[in-house]
Amino acid sequence: MVYYSTVTGLNDNDFDHAIGTASISNTEIWSTTPPADLSTVTAIAVDIRKAADNSDFQLENHHSIYYEILMKAPDELYPEVLAYNRPAYQSTFVASGTVDPITSTLIGKRVTIQLYEPQDLLFQKIGEAVNDKGHIEGTKPLPGVQFALYRCTNMDAGHVHTGRPGQTSSCWGQEYFSTQYSKEDGTVCFPKLDTGHYALVELQGRSEYNSISGYWTCSVDADRGTITSLEANGSTRAFEEVGGVQTLQNDLKRTSIRFIKEWVDDAASAAVTRPAMLSVDLYRNDEKIDTIQIPSNKTEVTVIDDLPLVDDRGQAYTYRVEEQTVAGYTAAVSTVGTAEEPVTKFTNTLENALTIKKVLASQSISDDAKAQEFTFQVELTNAAGEAVDAAVTLHFTDVQGVSVEGKPDQQVSSTNGILTVQGLKADQMVTLLGLPEDVRCTVTEQEVAGYTDTATAAHQVSFTQGQVQTMTIENRYEAKANVAISGSKTVNGRTPLEGETFFFTMEAADNKSSTRKQTSNELGGFAFTLEDEILVTKPGETGTRWFTISEAATAGFETDSTVYYLEVSYSDNGNGTISTTQKLHKGTQDGPVVEALSFANTLPLEASYRPTVTKTLDGMAPGAKTFRFTLEGEGHTQTVTNDREGTVSFEELSFTQEDIGKTFRYQVREESVGDPLMNW
Repeated sequence: MVYYSTVTGLNDNDFDHAIGTASISNTEIWSTTPPADLSTVTAIAVDIRKAADNSDFQLENHHSIYYEILMKAPDELYPEVLAYNRPAYQSTFVASGTVDPITSTLIGKRVTIQLYEPQDLLFQKIGEAVNDKGHIEGTKPLPGVQFALYRCTNMDAGHVHTGRPGQTSSCWGQEYFSTQYSKEDGTVCFPKLDTGHYALVELQGRSEYNSISGYWTCSVDADRGTITSLEANGSTRAFEEVGGVQTLQNDLKRTSIRFIKEWVDDAASAAVTRPAMLSVDLYRNDEKIDTIQIPSNKTEVTVIDDLPLVDDRGQAYTYRVEEQTVAGYTAAVSTVGTAEEPVTKFTNTLENALTIKKVLASQSISDDAKAQEFTFQVELTNAAGEAVDAAVTLHFTDVQGVSVEGKPDQQVSSTNGILTVQGLKADQMVTLLGLPEDVRCTVTEQEVAGYTDTATAAHQVSFTQGQVQTMTIENRYEAKANVAISGSKTVNGRTPLEGETFFFTMEAADNKSSTRKQTSNELGGFAFTLEDEILVTKPGETGTRWFTISEAATAGFETDSTVYYLEVSYSDNGNGTISTTQKLHKGTQDGPVVEALSFANTLPLEASYRPTVTKTLDGMAPGAKTFRFTLEGEGHTQTVTNDREGTVSFEELSFTQEDIGKTFRYQVREESVGDPLMNW
C-alpha cells in the first residue's frame, strides 16, 4: 500500500511505522489517495507488512523488494539539473536464532543529478536563384549538397587544431565522422552530437554552382547542452544568420554577353528618326528569355551580366542577342571585340524619312487651338506620276523630338498611293519612316472649320535615297460674326408720313474698328447690319464690343438727341462660328438696359395754310374787272376779291399742336353781282 503526505517538516525518524507522530495510521499526515497536484507531495510511504490476502508479509531468505519513485523536475530549473532527490533503501531480514523479521530503512542525503544532452548541428544550404528573365537574382533553398563532419581526436584542454580535415597528419583524422545531404528545404542536420570539437566540410556540390573549399568548426558541450556557431577557417566563406538560422550560400557559375550600337544617318535629324530607346532580345538556347532596353544614343558597349553558365546537369548554356526592328532603318549584324570577349555590333542605316511639323500662326495660338487635331493625306508617286504603295512607320514627337505620350509608333500602308495621318496637334511632328527610294510626297491637310492653311503653294517634296526632309504646315484661325439691330421712328407719336425721311448713324465705340454706317427709315422702321464686324483669331476667344446709335438732324423737325450704346458679348465656338448676346443701354454705357431702339420726333408747335384760287374771264385774266369770293367752314368766313392777274388770296388759316391728326373742310364760292351778260 502506498501512502502520500503533503505535510512539511517531517524528519527521517518520523518514518518508523511503529512510533512517532508520522505513523502511517495518522490520517492527518498520510492518505492512500494522491492529491490532485502531485507537486504538493512532501513524502511517500510504502507499507509492505501485509500480503494481498491480508496475512503478514514475510520475505523469503535472500530476496528483496525493489521499487522506483519517478519525479518530474520543476520547469524553472536549469536544464542540466534534474531534481533534488532523496533515494530511500529499505531492507527486511530474519536474524539467526530469531523468529520475527527486522525491517530497517536507509535514507540517503540530498544529491544533484545532471542531464546528458547531445546537440544537433543544424543549418540551411541556399544558392543563388534565377529569375523568370534568366538573370541571377535572389536566393533559394539548395537540396542535394553533401557535407562531411569530422571530430577532433584530441580532447585536451587548450588543444590547438592542426591540419585540414581528411588529412592523416591532422588532429581531425582522415576519416569523417558522419555525412549528410541538404534536403528540399535546404536544411542539413547532424543529430545528437556528443561533447567534442567538430569540423564541417562541403564534400560535393551542385554542377551549376561553384563549390566552397575550406572548412568550418564548432564545439559541443553535451553536459551543458550547448553548441557553438559554425566559424569559417581562414578565408573560407562564412555562415550568415538569417531569421535565427545559420545559412551557407553557394554562387552560380556565371557568364555575360556584350553588344554595341552604330547608326548610319544624319545626326541633325536623329532626334526624330531614331527611337528614344532600343529594344534588344536576349536568347538562351534559342529561347527568348528577356528584352533589354537602352538609350538609342548610347555609344558604349552594353554588358548583360549575371547569366547562369550551365544548367542543373552541368550542360553549358548558349546565349545570343537580337535587336528588334527599328522603323525606317536597314539593319546589319557583325561581331567585333576579341575571341575571349566577343561583342555583337548592330548597325542601322537610315532609309528615306519625311517629317511634317504642325504650327499655328502667332495670333491664333490658344489652349483650344493647341488641342485641335489635324488629319493629312500623303500621296506617294514616282517620277512618272504613278501611285506608289508602301508600308511606313509613323513616329510622333514634339518639336524637341520627344515622343508624344499616348501616341506609339503606328504601322500604316498606302492604298493607291494614299496614306492617312491622323491626330497631329500644334507643336507636334510626325515622321514617316521607311519611305521608298525615288518617291514624291504631296501632303494635303483636310479642312478643319475655322482654320486656314497659310501656304499658297502645294506641300510637296521628292526623295532619292537615305534622305530626311521636313515640311512645316501653318494654320491661321479666323471666325466672323455680324452685328445687327433694328429700331422704330415716330413723329409726334405717329408713323412718319411718306416723304418724311430721317437718317440714323451706327459706329464702333471702341478701338477695335473704325466702322461707321448710316441708314434711313422706311415707314417708321430702320435696321443696321454690320457684316463680319466681330473677328476672332484665337479659338475659344471671348470679348465685348461697343457701338453707338444716334439720329441725324432733319430740317423742320425737332431731332431726338438720345444716344444708344449697344453692348455685344461674343464667344468663339472653336469651329469658325461665334455666339453673341446683345444689350442695349440708353444714354451711356452704364445707362439702363432697354428692350428696343426707338427715336421720337416732333413738328413745330404752330402751322398756317393760305388758301389760294385763280379767276379767269373768258380764259383770260380779268384785268380791272373784280369779283368777290367767300371761304366758309369750321366756323370761319372770309370774303375777298381778285387782283388784275386773277389771283384770289385768302387770309392764312392757323393750326396748332392740338390739331394734329384732325381733318378740316372749307368751301370757296364766287359771289354773283347780277350781271346778265355773264355766266356764273
